[in-house]
Amino acid sequence: MIAAVFGVRMVLFGLAQVGAALGRGRAVRHRPRWTRVLVAAGALVVAFGLLIVSVRLQAASPRPDAFYSAPVRHSAAPGTEPLTIGVLARTKAWRILYATTREDGSTAVASGVVLASAALPDGPGPVIAWAHGTSGIVPGCAPSLAASDFFAPSVIPGVEQMVARGWVLVATDYVGLGTDGPHPYLIGEGEARSVLDSVRAARQLGTYRWRT
Repeated sequence: MIAAVFGVRMVLFGLAQVGAALGRGRAVRHRPRWTRVLVAAGALVVAFGLLIVSVRLQAASPRPDAFYSAPVRHSAAPGTEPLTIGVLARTKAWRILYATTREDGSTAVASGVVLASAALPDGPGPVIAWAHGTSGIVPGCAPSLAASDFFAPSVIPGVEQMVARGWVLVATDYVGLGTDGPHPYLIGEGEARSVLDSVRAARQLGTYRWRT
């Protein structure tokens, strides 16, 4: 709400400045009151139009469901949930919820995605960790929430070749994207721990889970 009000105020201020600049450029000292009223009314219409668009976009954005708020302990196996939307052919995928550590040493919960071939070889195989770039800083910006586009080669280069070789891909959301924040944006130690612990979480799943 505060951001919306501030945005409306900035739009009004900007339009007023544009109107004042145009008035000075025309060497107009005293504009009729009706022109000022007209400019103000137009600014209000534009501001409220932008507000409506913003609210609709916000309502349509992904929101973390109950999976992302489940309790997780360091000693517990990661939570899992099968994914069926956007999954590549001849592969299986799961959302995972696992324990990690923040840069200050405190316990945190991170989420992510595991992708594997539907016909894994016997025994453990290579695990590839994917650390995504900037997607936002709030829980709704978790890449795993956009499952329909998550496995596209344009998002994760070489993903099809990875699973074709029998490699397992684990892609963390980090802490604070999907799970409770704050997200350690550009804090290397916090993000690195989320990546490393995602590999540990993927290995805890075991091939017997991937074959179910």
